[in-house]
Amino acid sequence: MLKKRVIFTLLYDSGYFMLSRNFRLQKVGNMQWLKKNYNFSHISFSIDELIILDVTRGESNEELFHEHVRLLNDESFVPIAAGG
Repeated sequence: MLKKRVIFTLLYDSGYFMLSRNFRLQKVGNMQWLKKNYNFSHISFSIDELIILDVTRGESNEELFHEHVRLLNDESFVPIAAGG
């Protein structure tokens, strides 16, 4: 029997995490907000994969994006797919 997978997706735009509603991006919070509201060490037991998409329009700061991916990777032990 096939198991359903739970894949958690985060949208990233210029240092902030975003929410997509009707193809419009709404700013939700930065890395501190994400750590405060989502404790990845606890929810990593409930999800199967974490996807982080860089949806920055224009020129993006890749160093900051890579740093945030590293910080999320240190807190959770699930496979992470990052790109954009």
